[in-house]
Amino acid sequence: MRKYKKLKNHKRRAEQWLRRIAERQPWLFAHWQLLKAAGQ
Repeated sequence: MRKYKKLKNHKRRAEQWLRRIAERQPWLFAHWQLLKAAGQ
C-alpha cells in the first residue's frame, strides 16, 4: 500500500487489487504457492 499512492489508506481496495493481479498473473506470485503448500 505504501508503494502505490492510490491504495494508501485503503486496505480493502489494496487487497482486491492484489487478488485481481494474482488471478490474472499467478506466475508473479510463485512464492505464495510455496507458502500455501507448506501450510497444508
